[in-house]
Amino acid sequence: MWEIPRYRIRAYLRSVRQTRTRDREKLDRSTIHFKRVKVDLRLGDGFGMPVQVVPARAILNDLNIRGLKIFTQMPLEPGTDLSLAIEQPRYFFVRAKVRNCYTLPYDTRIMSETPFIYRVHLSFQFASGAEQAAVDSYCRQLVREYLYPGR
Repeated sequence: MWEIPRYRIRAYLRSVRQTRTRDREKLDRSTIHFKRVKVDLRLGDGFGMPVQVVPARAILNDLNIRGLKIFTQMPLEPGTDLSLAIEQPRYFFVRAKVRNCYTLPYDTRIMSETPFIYRVHLSFQFASGAEQAAVDSYCRQLVREYLYPGR
């Protein structure tokens, strides 16, 4: 069978194709896809207080049951209470408190028309266990249906 060079070459090319296909499938499974969304932060969200809306961006991969890390245009003081709203991929609203805020290095680029140079760590504030369960359900559904749909 291997006496004919054409068969030898064909078998070699088949094995190379199979190896490439296996490597590509491994790469596809290990690749992390980052989903960036627009976030609206509402400062001074209390009765009779003026509300200031701060535009921000978030990567949905940073969302978990305890909090979220976002990018903003202005610094926020640690301990500030605020409310957070995400429109896409599904509406999400929660109250949060600023844990930490720091300036990003200038060589770090967040793809946007306006510069978001501050990184803010938020921790969620829950009024009841039902709110915490709703956020947990949202996070699980986000991972299952939007961030890693094929896993």
